[in-house]
Formats: sequence, C-alpha cells, structure tokens
Amino acid sequence: MWGRSLVCMHQESPTIGVRVSSQFPDDHSERLRSIALLLFAVVIWGMQPLAIKIVLHFFSVAFTAFARSLAASLLFGALAVLQKRVGHAAAPRSNADRVRVAAWLIIGGLGLGFSNIAWNLSLLYTTVGATTVLSLISSVIIALYGIFFLAERCNPLRGGAIFLSLCGMFLISWNGEDLSALVNSRYFLGNLLALAGGVGWALCALAQKVTVRGRSSVSVVAPMFVLSTLLCAFPASFGTVLVGPFSLSMLALMLLTGILGMGLANVLFAQAMRTIPASVGAAVLAVNPLIAFVAASLLLHEPVTVYLLFGAPLTSGGVALAFLSMSASPPSSSDSVKHSIATD
Repeated sequence: MWGRSLVCMHQESPTIGVRVSSQFPDDHSERLRSIALLLFAVVIWGMQPLAIKIVLHFFSVAFTAFARSLAASLLFGALAVLQKRVGHAAAPRSNADRVRVAAWLIIGGLGLGFSNIAWNLSLLYTTVGATTVLSLISSVIIALYGIFFLAERCNPLRGGAIFLSLCGMFLISWNGEDLSALVNSRYFLGNLLALAGGVGWALCALAQKVTVRGRSSVSVVAPMFVLSTLLCAFPASFGTVLVGPFSLSMLALMLLTGILGMGLANVLFAQAMRTIPASVGAAVLAVNPLIAFVAASLLLHEPVTVYLLFGAPLTSGGVALAFLSMSASPPSSSDSVKHSIATD
C-alpha cells in the first residue's frame, strides 16, 4: 500500500489522464478486464509489506522510504510527461484556486511522505498482519469524511460497519496486554506507527479528492510523490543506508516495491475504477490485509495472536461493508455520484 490516492466516481479514458463524461460502460469484456486489473493491484498491495519487511533487514527505514518514493516519483513523472504529449491540459484556474490546490498538494505530499516513513518503521516493531490491518484506518477516515463533509448518507449498516472496524483495530492494538505492559510494548509502538501511517495516507487521499476535479489523477499524484521523496530524503541523508550486508537483489526488490506497489498498482486501480463502482473497489481493498496476513504467517512464520485473528476479519469486513453500503442505500438529496469515494 502506498500512499493511498483517492479515486472519484468519474472515469478516465484508456489514454492516461483524459476524462470522459459517459456513464460506466456495460461491455462485459471491459468489466472483466477491470476486475482483472483490480485483483492484480490487490495482490501487489497484499504482498508488498512482506517484501518490505525482508528488505528492512538490509536497508534502513529512512533510505527504504526515500528509494521507494523516488522510484514511484520517476514513474509518475514519466506518465505526466506522456500525458502532456497526448495533449491533455487542465482547465483554466483562478489565482485563489491555484493557491488552494497548491496548499492541498503540499498537505497530501507531506502526508504521503510521513506515512511512508511511519509505515515502514512499524514493520520493525510489529507483525506484517497487524501493520496492514491497522493501515485501514485511512479507509475509515475517508468514510467518515464522506459522511460529515460530503453529506453522504450514513445508514445503520454503514455506521455499524465503521464501528466494527474500529473494534477490530482496538483488539489488534490492545493485544490483551495490561496497561503498564502495553505502554512499553514493542508491538504497541509498531501498531501506533501503523495507525499514524494510515492517517497520513488518508490526508493524501483527501488532498487528491479536493484537487482532482478538472485534472487527471497523474497530474495530481506526481507532485505529491515528488514532495514525499524530498521529505524522505531529509532523514535518509542524516542516517545510515545499510543495517546489514549489501544485497543487490534486495535493492532491486526495494525499488520494485516502489515502482509496483506505490506506482503501477495505483495506475491499475484507477483504470479499474472506469467500470467498477468506487465503493466496490474500496471494499475489495479490504482483502489486502488478509493476503499479507496469510503470506507473513506462511513465509515469515509470524505469530498469530487470538486478538489479531479476531481483529483482522472485524476490521477488513467492517471497512468492506462501510463502502458497499454506499451503493446499497438510496442516495439522499444532497448525495451525488461525484461524492462517492474509494481509496487505491
């Protein structure tokens, strides 16, 4: 999971960044293609934390965060250049709007950089499963944002789903320890860092939500990643690069997680949202922690506590229901398609 960028319920044409106003196409083959893209993105995000945890045995957290952000920035920069060559241009903006957009892009970039560092650091202290599940706090924040600021309907199903997800996060963070042991617990520190990383991702997603109208998602995400790279470069320049023996294969794996996990998977998700409702896409993302959970247990032999075993399904299921309920309930007079949101 990257930073999670927000995808609105409008769509882009197959040419990167060119928006169209048509409704979701009914073509069956197009839907199957979108589902395949979505599942591919989910698998990439599900396996990414496992790869990063392995990489952190060789490279420092700060350097890993910087290198991954740099790799993603180069990818999105290349896409932005391609976008200009195909002739896509943003609509004219007033000076006040430019200032507002710039402010939100800065907030999003800082949130993305902070989340990248905090989430990577959390993997040193807690399990892959706990880190990935707790990062879903970003989806909960986005759902609450839609309810309180976009006037989205909150039916009993959606409210209960959000409550369930919060209960699951509490179980995982608590892990059955008494207060004195909890405060000094290594796992608790890692869990707090994972939650902090999720909050940073939510800021980045909300920033994209506010600034994306009239622009392509690439033109919004690219400057955020550049700012994230600069932020991560600061601690990386003062810290060590290696924490173990140098490994070229681990360096390649680290850069690959940036290109695939922070870059390509977001592009695939955005393309999938052309034909799949954003609420469904966001619900499918709740599968990510379960993939990471199983992979880490089988490959890294990470411990599975009772609290993680119960908390993970509660959190993932709650997040999935929270977004699925968006399409299950009739919209209120203040709701509109453009207000439906999801994370990628």
